[in-house]
Amino acid sequence: RDPFGHQWSLAETVKEVDMNELLAQMGNQA
Repeated sequence: RDPFGHQWSLAETVKEVDMNELLAQMGNQA
């Protein structure tokens, strides 16, 4: 139905991974 549904989900997944990496880097620096 939503042509952008899969792309949005993929973008959200990538964003979530980026956030996890960012948090991990911050944790390592702390």
